Amino acid sequence: MQHLRNCRWHYRVRPRPSFSPHPIGRQKFSYCLLSHLFDETNKSSSVVLSVERTPSKTKGVSYTPFVKNPEVPGRGHFLTSYYVGLRRITVGGRSVKISYRYLRPDKNSSGGTIVDSRTTFTYMAPGVRVHGGRVREVYEGL
Repeated sequence: MQHLRNCRWHYRVRPRPSFSPHPIGRQKFSYCLLSHLFDETNKSSSVVLSVERTPSKTKGVSYTPFVKNPEVPGRGHFLTSYYVGLRRITVGGRSVKISYRYLRPDKNSSGGTIVDSRTTFTYMAPGVRVHGGRVREVYEGL
């Protein structure tokens, strides 16, 4: 994705009315995903999220919808989180073998992929972290 070339700490937020440290006038936010080593290479990756029903499509950019997290008593704090429906994870064009069940929230409000608009972290299910060695292997092979 070339739209955030050489991205380093690119961060624009407007996820909900109660939190907007850097408003951009739209219901969108984007940030650059850093390497797991927080190194200073100019390799970058990015994610752009939008609540628009029919966003204008940019050539070379992949899109994914938000996923509604199930409402489970006692876990209401996750209702304000943004979940995205991942089908797979790729690093440098190479697919990482992680079971699909870890990439979506289940009926108990566990798992899935949370994109936290308050930090530069993305939270994933424990099963994805367990397989994190696979991500590292792919990354180091680039």
